[in-house]
Amino acid sequence: MSKERLLRSSGLAAIASGVVLLLLALTLVADRLVPGIPDPVFITLRLGANILVVFALMGLYFALSPWTGRLGQVGIVLAVVGLLLFMANFFPVVGWVLFLLGLVLFAVASTRAGLRTSPGLWLWLIGSGFTFITLFLGWPVLVALGVLISGCGQVWLGCSARCERPALRSVSSPEATAPAR
Repeated sequence: MSKERLLRSSGLAAIASGVVLLLLALTLVADRLVPGIPDPVFITLRLGANILVVFALMGLYFALSPWTGRLGQVGIVLAVVGLLLFMANFFPVVGWVLFLLGLVLFAVASTRAGLRTSPGLWLWLIGSGFTFITLFLGWPVLVALGVLISGCGQVWLGCSARCERPALRSVSSPEATAPAR
């Protein structure tokens, strides 16, 4: 699979994950207005969004790693490990911290590389950080706002990834590097 197709597929997974997060945010608000939405609805939406975003991050890892370098690679690995720890409910606070740290590293690497995915990553990071803080403060309506911001960031990231065409900075053929006579 070419890097372009991988970016387009990863972008589609990020968009789908963002849409599911937007549905989760609406469900969280609806539950505050009309209590009684069963817990499996929330669990299914959160799990579906997280599974889709793992696929999106892995695709971005393979497609953008030549441009984001080691910093971007480490960032994506930390984000995926943190997300998996959180999904498994195995040290969820450590999972959140690793996830947020990974998003910071990947966003910094994308920004330094001049990729279009940077604004979506920063918005996703802001929403995720806001969600993390409000979860532990016990403010459910603000959790919904954080999830909404995260979903918008993922949709933006996905749209940007589908349009991304990073240019190689180095020349790959040895003939082109020979001095002209």
